[in-house]
Amino acid sequence: EYKNGNKDPEFLFNLALMARKEKDTAMVREVSNLYIKQLKDPFTKANLAFILQFTQDQNDAGYPIVVDNMEKVLTVNPSLYRPVQFLIYKIHVLPTLTETPDWKAVDDIIKKYPPLKEGEFIIGNAVVKYLNESMQNKPNAVQNLVNAASIYDDRFNDGMYNEWAWQVFLQSNDTAALNKALVWSKKSIDRDPNSPHQLDTYANLLYKLGNRAEALKWQEKALKIDPNNPDFRTAYNNMKAGKPSWPTE
Repeated sequence: EYKNGNKDPEFLFNLALMARKEKDTAMVREVSNLYIKQLKDPFTKANLAFILQFTQDQNDAGYPIVVDNMEKVLTVNPSLYRPVQFLIYKIHVLPTLTETPDWKAVDDIIKKYPPLKEGEFIIGNAVVKYLNESMQNKPNAVQNLVNAASIYDDRFNDGMYNEWAWQVFLQSNDTAALNKALVWSKKSIDRDPNSPHQLDTYANLLYKLGNRAEALKWQEKALKIDPNNPDFRTAYNNMKAGKPSWPTE
């Protein structure tokens, strides 16, 4: 029907959804852009949600609608706060996140769009990017993770602190990075003192930094809460035996 000239809005709407389900990227873009261009009033909750779903870069029809009218978009549909941030992250911030990122440039991008406030979701995505890369042992990833989380460490929750700290523990032997991870880990415990996984992270970091006696005390706390966890028990036994509690290969 589409190839035969059917450009009815309802048809285009459904075709865009179908093309996305079929992962037909070219068709998704073509049809969704055509649909968005036909919208008589893009500033309804439903239309803005559609636009955010289908806008991929600056050449898409939805981009100027969102970016040039950001405050209006977020007033009409506050639930799009994160999707709008992700759009800015994907198009403008992600290309700057190289092996040697310019964090001032990232801040400048966020400041360009006042409705985004501190851009905490943008920064969170940047940190997660380097967290994932550190798991893949990519160059400078651990240091970039440490730098990003250090610059913006007032914007995150205890679970994120613990995840970052654990990854640094696994991937780094750098004392400065491990000490920074220890600070994150302690923050996570201060916020949730009864999480055995966060206690375990703190204990392992202390041990890797050479504080064996203190590490054993914290690992005992983790085991007291979760005595049947085999990973906690193995780490505790390794600490007692003076063996590494981290991967050595």
